[in-house]
This record gives sequence, C-alpha cells and structure tokens, in this order.
Amino acid sequence: MTENSTLIDGDEAAASSLPAFLTDYAPTRYRRRWTPLSRSPATARLGEVWQAAAQRAATQRVIVDRPADIDPEGPADRDYAGWAALVEQAAGWLHAAGVRPWDRVAVLKANHLDVSLLASAIARLGAIPATLGWTHTPEFARAMLTRLDQPFLVADSTQLQQCGLDEDAVAALTRRTITVDRTDRRDVVALDDLRGAPPGRPRLRAGNEPMLITHTSGTTGIPKLVLHSAESIHSLALVEAERWPVFGLRPRDTVAYCDPFFHQRMATAMAAVATLTPNVLMLSEPESPVVRELLAEHRPTIVETLPNIYLRWESLASDPARPFGNVRVYVNSFDAEALRQRTLGQGVEVVTGDATAMPFEAARFSAVVSFTMLHHIPSPQSQDRLLAEVCRVLRPGGVFAGSDSTTNFLFRLAHLGDTMVLVDPDRFASRLQAVGFTDARVQRGNRAFGFRAIRPHTPPGT
Repeated sequence: MTENSTLIDGDEAAASSLPAFLTDYAPTRYRRRWTPLSRSPATARLGEVWQAAAQRAATQRVIVDRPADIDPEGPADRDYAGWAALVEQAAGWLHAAGVRPWDRVAVLKANHLDVSLLASAIARLGAIPATLGWTHTPEFARAMLTRLDQPFLVADSTQLQQCGLDEDAVAALTRRTITVDRTDRRDVVALDDLRGAPPGRPRLRAGNEPMLITHTSGTTGIPKLVLHSAESIHSLALVEAERWPVFGLRPRDTVAYCDPFFHQRMATAMAAVATLTPNVLMLSEPESPVVRELLAEHRPTIVETLPNIYLRWESLASDPARPFGNVRVYVNSFDAEALRQRTLGQGVEVVTGDATAMPFEAARFSAVVSFTMLHHIPSPQSQDRLLAEVCRVLRPGGVFAGSDSTTNFLFRLAHLGDTMVLVDPDRFASRLQAVGFTDARVQRGNRAFGFRAIRPHTPPGT
C-alpha cells in the first residue's frame, strides 16, 4: 500500500470502529508498469476481476473439476461471463446476510475455485475477504477469527466441525456465520436461504486501501495475517502480465491451475487472467479421475501446481493420451503448508525458517541438499552465513550437495523484480572451505553447476 488511507463515506462505519490492522499497517511500494512499453494488468481489484475478464473475452472458458459448492446444481464449465454472473449473485446473497463495506468476511471451506469467487463477491461489496486454509486445527481457526475482530464467516459444515466451531464459538467469534451447504444447526444461516437476493451495489475499495487478507503457512506456529491492497496485488501481477518471450502468458493459452485457492497467489493469478483471458482449468482435487480426463481433453500449454502434486501426476507423463503433450511452461508454486499436510503421520517434519539462522541443534543431520536456491539469498554475506549454518548442523563426515544456476538471458528475464545474487562457480569451492568444509568439489555445466563438500571429523584449526 502506498499510504495509510481509509476514507469513510456514505453508510460506511466510522473509522474509529475499525480494527487497528485496517488503519495502521506498513506501506508497500506501488509500481504501475515495468517500462513505458510494458503491459499493465487490466485490474487487480478482486471485486471486478471476473467482470473485467468477461468484458475482454466473454466466451473464453474456465472449467472446474466439480461444481462450485456455492452453486452445486450449476455447470462446471462456464465462460468468463457465466462466472462473473455467479460472483454478482453471490454478492447479492452476502449483502442480504448483512455484509457491508469494511466488514471482514472470513472464508473457511473446502478447496475450490469458489473460494476465489466468494472473495471477489465480498470485495465487490467493499468488504474485506480473509481467505483461510481448509486443513487447519481449531486452534488456528479460533486465533484467526479472533484477530479478524468479529468477522462474518462463510464456511461449510465440515469445516465448522473440524475446527471446533460449535454454537458457543460461533456466537463468540463471528458476527454471523453462513454455510454453503444445508445444515440443521439453528445458529447459522444456510446460503440456500439467501438465494434470489438482488445484487448489491458495487462499492470497491480504493486502490491503496485494504482489499484482501491472507495468512502465512503456520509451519512455525499460529499463522500471521497478511494484508493486501489492489496496488500491492497489481505490483505483484506485473511479472505475469508482461509480454515475455517463450514463457509469457498468452490469450490463446490453456492454463491448468491446481494451487490452494485460499492463497494470495490466486489474487495475482486472477489479475493476470483478467488481463490475458486464457482458457483455464481450475482444479481442486488433484487425484480425482476427472482431473486426468480434463487434462487429456484440453491439453494445457501452461501448468501450475505444487511440487507434491507434480509427484502425484508423474504417471500422467507416460499416459497414452499425452495430457502434457502441449505444455510450454511448468510453474512450481511451492507451499510449505501443503507439503506439511501431505506428510502428516509419515515421519516427515516440514519447517519454515531462516536458512542463515537455522532452528536446529549442531550436528543433527547426516546430509544437507540445496537445489537452485542460493541465488535467492540477498547478499554474498548472507550466502556465507547459510554455508556456515549448513556446516554447523551437519554431523562430522556429513555431506553438503546441491546445484545452482549460472546466468543467461532467459534466467535474467525470469528474475526481473526478484532476488538474484549469482554465485561464481569458480570461487564457490574456496567459499565452502572458508566456513569449514573439506573436499569441496564444483562441476560446471552450460547453465548450472553442481557441488559437493564434506564436514570434517576434526573441527578446522585443531
């Protein structure tokens, strides 16, 4: 956000009644475009992204792997105009439930594109959506709802039960709770009872005002809330809207997207989608047989998903239908929380932390690997601290191995606006030795280099 602006008008709540996090936040930089010739996102306002896409290419298709939970009898294959109409209908339902500008509306339901549709409907009313993960504990749910200061809550019955949101919790933590499915609970409102309400008048927040709340992964404790404005999402979406050669998004693309829909990534993706209007497969259940059928039928040109889902789809690479036969670009959106949830009960610990100050005792590991990430460490000094930390947490005789990239034109294009501190392969062995490694070896290739080093049995200098 460029400034702490929370203008109040008309029937909106008085500024003094807003939670502090909506009026007192750290500003972020806003960049309209990379260069005078760059393409700028058509819009980054959640409340109008679907309408903008419909205006630019009404008949391009967005296909989901199961009907939306907010419209279970509706089609799974709609054009942009059809999804925009559903957003407007949902805004009407929420307005009928009492949602008004500046209200916080938490969304806590099963993973599906309709998490994003609900966020757009909420933002269309001038309210602020808070999209919450669907795999969390009662501790998480109660903490998030408490921090949101009496939000409305849109949930499904499964999440209410899983998160321990009984009648007392709903009364204490939410202003009103709405379920997308029918329930016999008398303390909540079923979405079915709100259908047919006329759309509310659009009341979009100003570009520099709070627009969306997401949260961190929670792998190191209760997640922290993250606040975005349309300007901050616009700035993040510049990379995807740009006219990049080879890997840039194009209107004729078919995109297969299988990321968590509650993530901030979805907001930047929708800004790009509203700008370029490709055909899109929005997939929520990666192991559903329907997903294989959709990939085989539509044969995407761009695929974006998580590393663990690529592993689940490995067998599709040799499928006779060649579902990935037209793919031009694979995008890897790493999400530590998704990996943590997938490995629960399998003896795997997933930790998010600072690699230059690892939260591990000395000599804990027999091996450490690093794949194509050293150039994302922001300075050579920080890189050396990381190398020293790796040496510290390795057992005597332990191996440190990995790889990193060398520079080329496309590599530099991919890192515009991103951290890129290249590692010199010719000096890397001496840097490893300087922090205590022995037998440091570096093998250089055309676009990358590999390395291997050993923590000695005897500490250096003894």
